[in-house]
Amino acid sequence: MSLRCSDPPLLKKAGDLATQCIKRSDCLKSQAIVNKKTWVGALTQQRNAALDSAVSGTG
Repeated sequence: MSLRCSDPPLLKKAGDLATQCIKRSDCLKSQAIVNKKTWVGALTQQRNAALDSAVSGTG
């Protein structure tokens, strides 16, 4: 199936699909940023716990 300018409904559908893909991509990107922040936060907590135990001599 080829899209032609004389087929506005098909072009509109293709445009809608492209928009959905872009929105989904943005959504995935923002989710990845949230995941990264959570991951970095967890690493920071682990590092702080390790430092605390090293300083207090319990580790």
